[in-house]
Amino acid sequence: MQLISVEQLCTLLKFALNRLKTMPGMEPFTKPVDTTEFPTYCDVVVHPVDFTSLERNIKRKFYGSTEAFSSDARWIVHNSVIFNGANSKVTSMARSLVKILKQDMSEIETCPDCYMNAHQKPNSWFTEAC
Repeated sequence: MQLISVEQLCTLLKFALNRLKTMPGMEPFTKPVDTTEFPTYCDVVVHPVDFTSLERNIKRKFYGSTEAFSSDARWIVHNSVIFNGANSKVTSMARSLVKILKQDMSEIETCPDCYMNAHQKPNSWFTEAC
C-alpha cells in the first residue's frame, strides 16, 4: 500500500461513504436509529454506528487506516444482527454495505491515486497514469 497522509485518506473515505449513501437499501444506516420508534435499541446496542457517525469521525480525522474505518463500519452489521436478527432484510443490507466497503478499501489500498481520480475525474481517470 502506498503511504498517504491522514488528510488524503479521509478524503478517500468520504468518497467511499458518499458512494454508500447513494446505494439503494442503505436508508436504515444513514442516521442514528430513532429511539422513540425503537425504544429498546439502546438497551441491546452498546456501540451505535451509522453513516453520520462515520462521517463525523472522517471529519475529525479519526481514521488512520482503511482498516480502522472498516472496523467501525462493521459495527453496523453487528448492531443489526443484535437488534434485527441475523436473517433480517436490514441485516442483509448491512452485510452488503460491508462487502461494498471491503471492495472500496481494497481499491484505496491498491492505488489511492486511481481511487481519487475515479471520483474527481469520472470521465477520464482511467486514461491518466497514476
